[in-house]
Amino acid sequence: MSTAKIMGRVSQLLTFTKETVINNLLESQRRGEITVDENSIRKITSIVDQSVSQSLSLAAGDVEEDSKWLRSSAG
Repeated sequence: MSTAKIMGRVSQLLTFTKETVINNLLESQRRGEITVDENSIRKITSIVDQSVSQSLSLAAGDVEEDSKWLRSSAG
C-alpha cells in the first residue's frame, strides 16, 4: 500500500474521530451533562479540531518512515 493511501486512511480516521469528539461535546452540552456557555464550547471544539489536525501533521513524517521501512522489509 502506498504512503499516500495510508495517509489518506489515517486522515479519514482522524477526521472521523475529531467529528465524533466534537459532536459528543455538543450533545453533552445540549443535554445539560456539562455546563458550558456557547462561546466556551466554540473555543473547546476549535481546540479539539486544531489539536487533531496538528497531530496528523506531526505524525505524517513517522507514517512516511514506517511505510518506507515496511516496504523495504517486505521485499
